Amino acid sequence: MIPFRACVVAIVSDPHQATADKASLDQQEADCRQACESREWRIAETVIIPGHSRDYDWLHQIIADCPEYAHLVQMIEAEQINLVVVRDYDRLWRTDALRAQVMAVCRAHACQVYSLNQPIEPTDPDLLDDASDSAMIMEALSGVISQAENRSRTRRIKVGKMARIERGMHLFSNNIPYGYERAGDGTLAVVPEEAEVVRWMYRTRAEDRVGYSTIARELTQRRTPPPSASRGKLSTGSIASATGFWWANSVREMLRNPVYVGHLRWGDAYCTDAQHEPLITDALWSRVRAVDTAHAGYQTRGMVRGHRLLSGLARCGHCDHAMAYVPNGTRLGLRCSAYLSSHGQRCMSNWMRAEPVEAHVLEAVQQALADPHAHLEARREQFDTGALTDERAQIDKAVAAFDAGKQRWDHAYEIGSIPLDELLRHRREIAGETVRLDDRRKAIDAMLAGIDAAADSLDQVADLAPLLPTLDLPALRQVYHALIHHIALRSGEDPVIAWL
Repeated sequence: MIPFRACVVAIVSDPHQATADKASLDQQEADCRQACESREWRIAETVIIPGHSRDYDWLHQIIADCPEYAHLVQMIEAEQINLVVVRDYDRLWRTDALRAQVMAVCRAHACQVYSLNQPIEPTDPDLLDDASDSAMIMEALSGVISQAENRSRTRRIKVGKMARIERGMHLFSNNIPYGYERAGDGTLAVVPEEAEVVRWMYRTRAEDRVGYSTIARELTQRRTPPPSASRGKLSTGSIASATGFWWANSVREMLRNPVYVGHLRWGDAYCTDAQHEPLITDALWSRVRAVDTAHAGYQTRGMVRGHRLLSGLARCGHCDHAMAYVPNGTRLGLRCSAYLSSHGQRCMSNWMRAEPVEAHVLEAVQQALADPHAHLEARREQFDTGALTDERAQIDKAVAAFDAGKQRWDHAYEIGSIPLDELLRHRREIAGETVRLDDRRKAIDAMLAGIDAAADSLDQVADLAPLLPTLDLPALRQVYHALIHHIALRSGEDPVIAWL
């Protein structure tokens, strides 16, 4: 009996595919176990990954993001297993780059991959050096095909969603808006009790001009169930028995959702004549928008607030997700979007007042424009351009050495000193190292070029330094995006600006 120590791996990309009513994970595991048992391969361990993408270019990134995948790699490196059994190769990778790195680890530790749907029987571990190229060819093809299919699938999904929006149909992959339920014909149907709540919210905002917190507090006091509590009641249209708290952020999102006026939006696709029944009139929608504009129009340091000036630039200093603008009474704040979207389950309550953050950024940009040369010198010290230049020279030497080595192996094969399998193995190793070095070389070139690009950007806007506080918002955002890569924010600490 061939001494295989197998690890069964079952993976799905989306956590929704791992729920109890889905058979994908269980079926993958059962099929892989049956294959092992029929061939008398001993199953050393089973790895289940209930929802994680494999659309990565770097092995170290998926190891950092997915503990189960990291455990699988650790077992391979510790040589606790010598066979990985999966249903398809794309369970382990979705890009050719990740495929090359995973298989490099496997070959370094005498581990093979067996795919049920692309079956090539593994080689006796004692005879791996004499193995044929069939498995390696299939693995390589699977990486290229998976990557192409992934891109094609993404394009098809995007086109399909945009077409659905343009036809006026809601995307049910997103949450069904409060006030509606899914109708049998695939459109949105009105839930009368919830619809009245929505209309009351819009009328109250337009007529009484009250804030989101006030509306949320009133709904809570009335014991009106919020969206999260009422979703389970949609089939009957009754929400009378549900209870829960309303949050100002939920109210804000509902009062800005164009679905209630009969519009639909997804990305660049927008439809003003949706197939579902609107809950409010165009006039009421416009009145609420006017209240929003009035509330957001107070002046601070000569700049209009409520404009989301740092959107796309401000990022959480803990998890690197975007910082979202959120209202806090009469003031705006910035809070981690991961924390908000997960209802506190991810990251932390990283909140900062928007006004001092924007003032800090404005002052930093003014200083950079007032003395561009000093700013660029500080950037050069930050990047240590001398060390980067030396590193790039060493990379050039290493790449040249790999090229010379490739020529030597080619010559050895031509004169019959080594077989084709060994030549291909050396070529793969050289190609992998060359790709890694080339990526690092490109990164260094980008950093060095970034300093020159920053000099050009500063030259173009240097005269604007004294005028920054008086610029209109689009012009000010344009200046910021020309100079700043991102702004890292942590509660209680000064913003950290990463310049372009």
